[in-house]
Amino acid sequence: TPRLTELSNDDRDQCVAAGLLYKIQKNRQNRQLQWYNRNRSYPRFCFVNSAFHLVDNALYLGQAWDEPLCVYKAGDVTKMLTGLQMTEYLRFITLLVFPRISTSELNRISSHSIRVYAACLLHEAGKDAAYIKLRLRWLSDCFLGYLRNTNTIREQHNDALDSAHTTMMKCLR
Repeated sequence: TPRLTELSNDDRDQCVAAGLLYKIQKNRQNRQLQWYNRNRSYPRFCFVNSAFHLVDNALYLGQAWDEPLCVYKAGDVTKMLTGLQMTEYLRFITLLVFPRISTSELNRISSHSIRVYAACLLHEAGKDAAYIKLRLRWLSDCFLGYLRNTNTIREQHNDALDSAHTTMMKCLR
């Protein structure tokens, strides 16, 4: 099997999926491997493309194959990207987009928000609880508390009632 650094761009383009190994997790489901398929429709958001980029960057910065991928240089030191740094970045971007957001609302934004948003998007797409739990690695149904009554959900509600409303209107004539 060739090493990643030996793969040509054509070889990389042939890669149809990439896996992410969660070595240690707070839910004790350690060494879990989650696979993601290449998304050719949206290459800028493709996990496979991002994985190649992260590995290339980590190797360039001197990381070994079994060391963390999300790293950056700070002077002469290679540092790991932390959840706190992600939270700070998300709050910074949120302030740019919503400059009048209250401090209490801003403090609700964290690195966990990405996972919550993903659950909401999958729910809007009609995915059931088992699917959401599998893809986002939840062990319980606690994510149900994060789901929101979004505009998409409200429109789906109206669409679901359309045939009943049509029947009722016929009865009223």
